[in-house]
Amino acid sequence: MAVAIAAVGPAALALARRLGRPDWYALLPLAATFNYAYSWGFVGTLFAYPLFLAGLAVADRLLEELSGKRRFGVRAWLLLATLTLAFYLVHLQLLLAFAAAVAWLVFVRRPGWRRALAPLSALLPGILLVVAVVLLPNLLAPDRSFSPYELSMKAVGTRWHALPLKLLVLPGLVFSSRPGYREGVAAALALALALVLAAQRRKAQPAQRQGERLFRSRFAWLAAGLFALYLLLPERFMGYLVAERLAPLAAMLALVALPAPPLRRAFLAKGLAGGLLVLQLGLATAEALAFERDAAGLAGLLRASEPGRRLAGLIYDPYADPPGEGQPLLRYPVFTHFPAFYQALRGGRLLFSFAELSHSVVRYRPGRGPHPELLVRVADRHPRAFSLARDGPRFDYLLARGEWPAVRAALGPGLGGWQVRSAGRWHLLRRRPGAPPEAGLRERPLAH
Repeated sequence: MAVAIAAVGPAALALARRLGRPDWYALLPLAATFNYAYSWGFVGTLFAYPLFLAGLAVADRLLEELSGKRRFGVRAWLLLATLTLAFYLVHLQLLLAFAAAVAWLVFVRRPGWRRALAPLSALLPGILLVVAVVLLPNLLAPDRSFSPYELSMKAVGTRWHALPLKLLVLPGLVFSSRPGYREGVAAALALALALVLAAQRRKAQPAQRQGERLFRSRFAWLAAGLFALYLLLPERFMGYLVAERLAPLAAMLALVALPAPPLRRAFLAKGLAGGLLVLQLGLATAEALAFERDAAGLAGLLRASEPGRRLAGLIYDPYADPPGEGQPLLRYPVFTHFPAFYQALRGGRLLFSFAELSHSVVRYRPGRGPHPELLVRVADRHPRAFSLARDGPRFDYLLARGEWPAVRAALGPGLGGWQVRSAGRWHLLRRRPGAPPEAGLRERPLAH
C-alpha cells in the first residue's frame, strides 16, 4: 500500500508535464491518496490509480501520431495494448474506465474512423479479457465459477444510492471519512484552490474552433466523465463494489488538470495546496498512530499461539473509530481480516481465507476448504452467527475482538472449556485439552 500511494507522485508528475502544468501540481493528487480504497485496504485499486494517471500520459503521447501524417505504428499499438492489459494485475473495473478514457483521447483528435481503428483496436485485448474473466462467468455459469461464499455475496444484488446521498459522501470517499466531518475541510480547501485557478481573466485570444477548445480541455472533461460515472453507476453490482472506486481517481485527475496559475495568484494557489497537503498528512498521521494503538497486543497473542492449528476469527467490533463517529456509510471494518495474520505468521487453517475467492492466486484443493455452510453463515461478516455448541468443536483457537463483556455474551455458555488470553480488545481463546467443552450444551439454547 505504501508503494501504491508513493507511485501516485511520479505518475501525476508525468501527467502534469504532459499537460504543461507546473511540477508542483504533481503533489495535489497526493491529498486524495488516503481515500476510500485506502481505508478499505483495496491494494489492487490503489495500484490502479497511478497506473491510470501514468497510462493516460503515455497514451496521449502515443496518440500524437494521429495528428501528423504518420500511421499509428506497431510499437505504439503494442505499448497501448500492454498498458491496457496491465490493469489485469491491479483492477479490471478500471481497465474499462481506462479504455473509455483512451477512446476519448482518440475522439478529440478527430483523426477519421480509418486512422482511429488502429489505436482503438489496441484496447480490444483488455476489453475481451474483462468479458472472459468477469462478465461471462458471472452471467453464464456462476455455480461452477464461484465458491459458495462468493455466491452469497452476489446474492445481495445491485445497490443504488440516491444522488443527494452520493454528493454527501463524496468528500469522505476522496479524503477519507473522519470523526467530526473533518474531510469537509479538505474538500473546502480543494474547492477553493479550484476556484482560484479557474476564475482567471485571460487576455483576448484569437477565436478557437470548438474542436480546439475541446482538445485543450480533454483531461478536464475526462475528470468530469469519471465524476459522472460515479454519480450514475451503482454502488454494488454482481457482488462487486463499483461506483465508489471512481471518485478518488476523478479527484486526482481533476486536480492535475486544473489551469496553470497566473503569476499574481501563484502564491495564493501554492498556499491553498500546501494547506490541503499538510492537513491531510497530519490527519492521516494521527489516524495511523491511533490505529497502531487499537491494533496493539494482537502480535503478542499470536506469537503465544501454537502453529498449524485451526482458528476462527470473530471480529465483533471491526471498526477503528469510536462507535457513532463519521459517516455511517463510510465506516470501514478495518479489523475484519486481521485473523489472517495467524495464518501468515503461524500457518494453519482459518474460518475465512481469501483463497475462497475465484480470482485469488492461491486456491484450496477440491474438498479441502472450510465447510461451505459454516463459511456462508459466519464467514468474515456475521460473527454473531457463530455457535460454540455447533461450530466450536471444529476449531482449536478463536480470535475475537471487542469489549470482553460483549464478546462473552455473544459466545454464550461453554467458555469454561476455553483458555482466554486478552490484550486490549483482542482475545485469543484456546480449547482446553480433553473432550469438546460444548458436548453438554447441544440441547440448550445459547444466549445469543
